[in-house]
Amino acid sequence: MNSAINWLSINTPLTFAIKSSSNSNFVKFNASTENNSLIGMTGGEQLINLTSDASVSTAIHEILHACGIHHEMGRNDRDNYVTINTSNIYPNKMHNFNKVGVLASVDVGLFDSRSIMMYPSKTSDATFAKNINQNIITANNSNVVISPSWYPTTTDLLAINMLYGNEKPYLDYTVTYNRTYDDPQSGSYDNEVICKFTFYTDQAKTIPYIKGYPVPVVIEYYYEKIVNRFPEVARTFEKSVLIPAGENSFYLYGNDNVDRQWGDIHFLDKLIYQPKYPSTHYR
Repeated sequence: MNSAINWLSINTPLTFAIKSSSNSNFVKFNASTENNSLIGMTGGEQLINLTSDASVSTAIHEILHACGIHHEMGRNDRDNYVTINTSNIYPNKMHNFNKVGVLASVDVGLFDSRSIMMYPSKTSDATFAKNINQNIITANNSNVVISPSWYPTTTDLLAINMLYGNEKPYLDYTVTYNRTYDDPQSGSYDNEVICKFTFYTDQAKTIPYIKGYPVPVVIEYYYEKIVNRFPEVARTFEKSVLIPAGENSFYLYGNDNVDRQWGDIHFLDKLIYQPKYPSTHYR
C-alpha cells in the first residue's frame, strides 16, 4: 500500500494525506480476501480492499479505480482490439469486462493492451474463469499484445493527468534536418529528422512548463511512401510520450529518404513527428 502511494505521489499529480477529523470523504485500506475498489468517489468512507499477498501493482490498480479510472477492456473501442470470451467467465464476474459507455466515461488516448488497468489473457483465479487454461481475453490481431504492466503506462498517466492534472501546456515545435547521405550525381539523399517539442505555461511562450512528475502528451506522426511519383502509403498515427519530470522539452527522431533515378523520384520514404494540436493548448 505504501509503495503504491509513493509511486503515484512521485509520478502523477495525485497527492495523499492521512485522514483528519475534518475529512468526511476518504478511502480506507481494508484487509480482505479479495482485491477490489469502487470506481470514483462515492462519499463518506470508501474501502479499497487488498489481500495479504497483494502486489504493489494490484494496490496501484485498485487506487486508480477509486480515483475514477475504469478497466482498459471497458473502453468503448475495445472490440477493435480484443475479444472478451464471455463463455469462459462466470456471470458474477462479468461486470469487470462490461463496456462503460460514452455517457459515463471518456476513452483517453489509444487503447493500451499493456495498461495496468488491463486484465491478462488468462487468469489463475478460478473464481473468474470457468477454465483457467483458456483465455478470458483474446487479441484480435498480432499488433495487440495483451501484457498488463506492473506500473502505469504513459497512456494510464495520460488519463490520470486529464482527471487531476488538467495538463494543457502551450507548444513550441521545431524541426531540424541533418543530411546523413548525399549523392550529388542522382540527387538521392537521407535525412535525420530531429523534432524538438518545448512546452510553456503561457500562450506567449515565455514561461517554461515544468512539473515535478512526468507529464504525458499525445504526439501525432505521419508516414508517407511514394514510388515513381505515385503515393503508395500515407498514414497518420498517434503515440503517447512523456515530458520528463523537471524538463519542459524533449526530442523525437525520424527519417526522410529520397532515392532518385535519372533525376526523377523513384522512391521516397518519410517518417515525420508533428504536434497533435499545433494551434491550441496541447493535450
